[in-house]
Amino acid sequence: MNRFNIRTVNGSRHNGLLEHRYIKIQNRAAAALGALDEDGESLELIAHLHRLSIEQIKKDLYGEPSDIKNGFDIRSSNKLEETLKTCLKEINKRVNNALVAVVYHVPYTLLCSVENNNNNPCKKI
Repeated sequence: MNRFNIRTVNGSRHNGLLEHRYIKIQNRAAAALGALDEDGESLELIAHLHRLSIEQIKKDLYGEPSDIKNGFDIRSSNKLEETLKTCLKEINKRVNNALVAVVYHVPYTLLCSVENNNNNPCKKI
């Protein structure tokens, strides 16, 4: 059985321009973007269409406090700061911010906040 993504973030004609790590996660990024302003019932439909769990979509959007604490070692903010700098560099190279958030395991809403603080508004596609 073939599994097809129902939507890609950059559109199929641009996929050849993306690095391999971004191509692999387009479905998750698209689901996060689609679910950003949706209610619970719509979120179930988005999860079904993208073949993802609601929990995964919420984790991509808002993060999981324990994952952030363990992944970035909150006792020292250096790792988180470096990851956010790397994310902003990728976004400045015109890589979609949802793709960057999923690849670097940074909650999309956190990345939007960082972008907004840098006068680079987060855009929903």
